[in-house]
Amino acid sequence: MRIVPPLRGDRPRRKARARGGAIIQTFFMSFPVPQRFRPALLSALLIVFLACATATVAVQPGQVRIVRDHYGVPHIYADDVYALFYGYGYAVGQDRLFQMEMMKRTTSGRVAEVLGERYLELDRTVRRGFSPALLRRQMDALQDDDLAVFQGYADGLNAWIAEVEKQPRKFMPREYLDFDFRPSTWDAYDVMLLIVGSMAHRYADFNEEINNLVFYQRLLRRHDPDTAWRIFNAALPLYDPKSPTTVPDEEARARRPSYTGRVRPDYLRHLPSPPQVGAVFEAGGGNDGKRGFPSASNIWLAGKSKLTDADGVLVNGPQFGWINPSYVYGVGLHGAGFEVVGNTLLAYPFMLFSHNGRIAWGSTAGFGDLVDVYVSELHPENPGEYFHDGEYKPLQERVEEIHVKGGAAAREVFYRTVYGPVVLHDAENGVVYSKKRAWEGGEVETALAWVALAKARDYAAWRRALARMSTNINFYFLDAAGNIAYTHSGRYPWRQAGHDNRLPAPGDGRLDWRGYLPFAENPHVYNPRQGVIVNWNNRPERGWPNSDLWWRRWGEADRVDVLLRELNARERFSSRQLWEINRRASFADVHLRYLLPRLERALEAPVEFLSADSPTPAMLRRARDVLREWDGQWRDEDRDGEFDGAGPALMQTWTRILLRMVLRDDVGEENFARFAATGYPTAPVRASIAVAPGVKMIVANLAWLEDGGGGSRGSDSRGSDSRGSDGGGYDFFNGREPLSVLAAAFAQAVAELTAAHGADMERWRLEAQPLVFSRFNFRGVEQTTEGNEPRLPVVMNRGSENNWFVADGGRIAGRDVFAPGQSGFIDPSGRRSRHYDDQMELYGGFGSKALPFTPGEVEGAREYEEVILVPR
Repeated sequence: MRIVPPLRGDRPRRKARARGGAIIQTFFMSFPVPQRFRPALLSALLIVFLACATATVAVQPGQVRIVRDHYGVPHIYADDVYALFYGYGYAVGQDRLFQMEMMKRTTSGRVAEVLGERYLELDRTVRRGFSPALLRRQMDALQDDDLAVFQGYADGLNAWIAEVEKQPRKFMPREYLDFDFRPSTWDAYDVMLLIVGSMAHRYADFNEEINNLVFYQRLLRRHDPDTAWRIFNAALPLYDPKSPTTVPDEEARARRPSYTGRVRPDYLRHLPSPPQVGAVFEAGGGNDGKRGFPSASNIWLAGKSKLTDADGVLVNGPQFGWINPSYVYGVGLHGAGFEVVGNTLLAYPFMLFSHNGRIAWGSTAGFGDLVDVYVSELHPENPGEYFHDGEYKPLQERVEEIHVKGGAAAREVFYRTVYGPVVLHDAENGVVYSKKRAWEGGEVETALAWVALAKARDYAAWRRALARMSTNINFYFLDAAGNIAYTHSGRYPWRQAGHDNRLPAPGDGRLDWRGYLPFAENPHVYNPRQGVIVNWNNRPERGWPNSDLWWRRWGEADRVDVLLRELNARERFSSRQLWEINRRASFADVHLRYLLPRLERALEAPVEFLSADSPTPAMLRRARDVLREWDGQWRDEDRDGEFDGAGPALMQTWTRILLRMVLRDDVGEENFARFAATGYPTAPVRASIAVAPGVKMIVANLAWLEDGGGGSRGSDSRGSDSRGSDGGGYDFFNGREPLSVLAAAFAQAVAELTAAHGADMERWRLEAQPLVFSRFNFRGVEQTTEGNEPRLPVVMNRGSENNWFVADGGRIAGRDVFAPGQSGFIDPSGRRSRHYDDQMELYGGFGSKALPFTPGEVEGAREYEEVILVPR
């Protein structure tokens, strides 16, 4: 059944109320009521009308009603869980069938089967990283009501595939024809594996311990052991007491580290030299020094004390990268105990960025360290056994065939130890490296907890749901009364004293985990006294240690300072002003505030470092003034294909030279690639922009030297480890005056730009990179065909979507935007859905669209609807 859509509108609640007012006016005209009774009667009738408007829509058993709004977002109505998620899967199939097909194949290691041999190594890597039997055991333990979520979703997808096969000339996505294969069917396990493979394996499974060991051993070849260790600690400290945190210090739990990083672990001397391990994900950005890692997310919340026109506001910008079709899927679920609207990653059968009328929630990647690598010695005469806990144990084997389109199937053997999957088999050194993952075995429970989150109605229920989760996600809370909260989720290992989580550990049993830390110790805060909660993937809480991820180290220089500066600029905000922060933050230079003040001090002194061919002091001061007067925004307002003003060119060039001048001689040419990236959008961008790893090192080192080479920061007055592990402990300026080095690098930048563009600084420009929505997913697999990469004129450092929840008057209203659009469907003739890219202009202009919630609001935003039958 399809219904002609009503006139398009942006405020369905107003429409519903206006319709109610018309009904009440007709009532008064039909039945005369004394004037003195009319206000009370009017209020009573409005209450009755709004109660009707917010009631659950009745649907017949065995039916699902799917109502699409003006942007193609489906609202699913059903009276039982299986039917509700059946309708959800059916709608997802209509919108994103090929994207979901390729995500399923990506996360199961079945891409080569349809795209050929070039994806064989990817399939090997993916299959090596998980245990199908372990995941199936978790699925087999599901109760029927829980299984209904995933089975219903899979069956709904299959029902749409059946419709496609009946009418392929109308419904077959064009990509299937271009790549020459047919849609595959789904089961509940496929749905769960898609979730695990794109969430746990993407955000909770990163590990750089093997590459960190390679880095350290290379340092040993250049320096004495003490110097190598000091450089290593400065490059990847365990703690930086100056790093900004999400939990305010006055409300943080006191933490004492079990391992400080000052003393080099003795076991490092006995570890073999491993080969360097390649990037986990090869598709993606290159802004933070390593291609393909997730760009992560930002968020800011404000309570009543910080607002002028609302009780609470949450603005979230989850950054999954810019992909076509979008990773973001909008949906409303209504019935069977669910009443929730918003959007989610990859059309998961649960909601990540949503509200249910009583609470709203959002998230960012937490980057807490859940994973360790252990090095196990193989039996010298039987390489099928490894040593652990005083005895040799057999490696667990799993043999699989990987089918390859147009070629012979590949037979692969995958191994596990007591720790987990073997990720590197080093036969030359007689060892295997395996991953111990705190979240392994809890993947299904984590997914169920996220499903349960939609039914939470208060802070206590929200916390109970998060306590069930084993992955490292930051969660944020807003309720209808304006209360705000934050929790860092995850099941964290209780490591042995002396275990350095940045490097592999011996796999003989002596450094095995003691257990897991209690959830109550995870960083969290409820209604902080400062009235705001802010995060851009920065440190959760003071004393919470860095992970092994050198490209995501927490330090003094952090892009969250952009948001903190915005939120400290006013005593109170309107909800609109909080939303507008996103526009400025999306173009902000993330290095300027740390480097410019030091440059100004350097140029105040006599300039002694200049050579005969250097720019004159007057020219250097003029270039400094360019940065002083620049608003720090990487924009292209006139759309001439170049970033506006000389500021971007000057900052990018100066940063590039400074990194080389300060770091390369100490870390070595073979390691410098880790730190050489400026982090600026000077090449096509797939990820968000953060303070570059090398800049973090330099800023921390400058602060340490300014404090006297340790000074007060080296004391243990706060009970935390700072000396030798906070980015200091080694002078990367090698005895030179640091400010003079900054000025010398700046002079080189000015000379280079003058040679390239002339002395007129108004002509110093950088090419503005467009924001391209890639056709490749996070593992580098096509999810559409060539020619389907829409773009916006200039890159924006913002969420793949943005949502905006406002609590006021005991209710929550929501808005969001995600580009290109809700649908990824291209029909066999090449014609795109009307909702394929209809959010591009809205997204590019920092606009938003309403999230209809009540039946009245959904009805007011309805474009068309259909009713489908669910097999019993």
